[in-house]
Amino acid sequence: MENLVTGATVSALKLEEFLPYRLAMLSSAVSEALGVILARHDLSMGDWAVLMTLAQAPQLTAKAVGARCDMHKTKVSRILAGLLQRNLISRAADHGDLRQSFLRLTPAGQELYGACLPAMAELTQRLEAALETGERESLDRGLMRLAQRSRQLIADPFTVGERQRRR
Repeated sequence: MENLVTGATVSALKLEEFLPYRLAMLSSAVSEALGVILARHDLSMGDWAVLMTLAQAPQLTAKAVGARCDMHKTKVSRILAGLLQRNLISRAADHGDLRQSFLRLTPAGQELYGACLPAMAELTQRLEAALETGERESLDRGLMRLAQRSRQLIADPFTVGERQRRR
């Protein structure tokens, strides 16, 4: 098997060095820390993503929220229903296209969003404190590249075994 990082041949992958595993474990740990904060406000990660999205770009359609949060439309629909029921968001008809409506935070949604911000900022600061000067910019660039490459790999229909047979 070819090591994609160095080009050297390896006989086996070590789990603790396997990048997809390490990213998944990091994501899980950060999500757990974030989940503790959100649980205090009876919010899920999806709820928070939608609240943040609407706080940053008020008056979006459900489709636009889903695109910005990178969520499937059924998940967005379920989250929106819960936030509407809790009166954290409101829905207003789009008079230009009656098939869709615009979503925005209600005063209660804005208050809840504001109540979460200090803990979210502290979590971010505490995570970033693990990085040395300049590492944050490198991490941001690396994450953007990995996200782009992941989207390319999803779009590319080959499997690893097929690529090796093509050579």
